[in-house]
Amino acid sequence: MALVSDIITEAFLDLGLIAPGQTITSEEQADAFLRLNQMLKSWSNEHVSIFTEAHTVYALVAGTSAYTMGVGGTFTTALRPVKICGASAVSGGFRAPVKVMGFEEYHATVDDGRGVTAILPQALARDNSFPLVNLRVFPTPAPSPGSIEIDYWTELTAFATVGDTVSLPAGFEDALHFNLATRIYPQYAKLSGLDAGLALNAQLTKTAITALAASVFGTTPEPTNTQKDTSKQ
Repeated sequence: MALVSDIITEAFLDLGLIAPGQTITSEEQADAFLRLNQMLKSWSNEHVSIFTEAHTVYALVAGTSAYTMGVGGTFTTALRPVKICGASAVSGGFRAPVKVMGFEEYHATVDDGRGVTAILPQALARDNSFPLVNLRVFPTPAPSPGSIEIDYWTELTAFATVGDTVSLPAGFEDALHFNLATRIYPQYAKLSGLDAGLALNAQLTKTAITALAASVFGTTPEPTNTQKDTSKQ
């Protein structure tokens, strides 16, 4: 497996800024490292990061319909949830689907004039608050309530140092160095412009890992940022 420093060096090689065997300055490495982590964070908003999807069961509290989710939340996670994909209610051997929706739909559709309670919730509202996601369940959990299993995907973990080992699924290493090259290109722009082959490699390698995620979940991948940018050139 490659080190983060190898990914950075490959990006400079991709741009033709160094030759094989040459090194970059510590300042160039630090800047590229910052941009690499920024790129990972932006990829976390796309299905590129789907390999980090989790399926976690949380206990509901009788009489409590409001919860938070995230690092240190009522429903705690190791990383911030980027998107809640689905949920189901569980009690003993019983399991039922839970409809996931935004708060606007939740407030428009939930009618609870009699203060209904239930062991198994039917609906889950979520927003995109930061750092903790706000949740509401309906009906309000009854005494001795069940649990809720939530399916969600999380942010890609940022690298701590340039000496970290890149431990990611197949295809990510190429996608990282090609796309990092296009991201740092403005710092080192040549009069001839961004090489078309490099831009294509960045697009294809990112599309490949995005398409894999889409095939797993039966979704249509959105155009990547690289695709959007190159289409304007």
